[in-house]
Amino acid sequence: MKWVHFFALIAWLGLAGCSASTDTSLPANDFVEKLENSESAQLLDVRSPAEFAGGHLQDAVNINWDDPGFASKVKELDKTKPVFVYCLSGVRSISAADFLRKEGFPEVYELEGGMIKGGQALEMKSDQPRSTGMTLAEYQERIRSGKIVLVDFYADWCAPCKQMEPYINKIATDLKETVEVVRIDADQHPDLCARLGVDALPTIKIYRNNVLTWNQVGYVSQEQLLERIK
Repeated sequence: MKWVHFFALIAWLGLAGCSASTDTSLPANDFVEKLENSESAQLLDVRSPAEFAGGHLQDAVNINWDDPGFASKVKELDKTKPVFVYCLSGVRSISAADFLRKEGFPEVYELEGGMIKGGQALEMKSDQPRSTGMTLAEYQERIRSGKIVLVDFYADWCAPCKQMEPYINKIATDLKETVEVVRIDADQHPDLCARLGVDALPTIKIYRNNVLTWNQVGYVSQEQLLERIK
């Protein structure tokens, strides 16, 4: 009987640990509320300087996760104060937050799903006129075609997007008689991504006769793509 209680305790601790680990990834409303209630909060935008200039959260500091000097620059942050981290889709902020914890920052929070998923809950400040990009109506017009339409949502910082780019461009050239390829930079079209529920990259959508027939999030091989557009 004692062993039963022991294993039950271990299982409970495991579940508690899993629950605790997710407390640092906050949906937009919780992220904003906790940020506003933390007087000494440090808000960190880990996107590129160009992305930051196009629109960011009020009082955010920009330290690019992809910058080789990221590790040295974050040393300027105060480890005794909470750090709130965000990016476009949540991928870079998760990596940055994990890095900060390993560097001894005890209280780090990430914006779950990034700015794309956060949507209207996030009040943006822009250093330049903010481009919302393609409208939903314009998108619907682009996919209205007699051809198969392959839509590729990507970003320049996205590694699998970079891997897929050469053969997506090849498909656009080699199969132009039957397939129309539409590549959409998520950084330049945030509102459209939010409207379509694109909150992770890459995302591939395939339309036939204006009807979505395939939606895939994450890396897709050339063979898989060709199979889907036969």
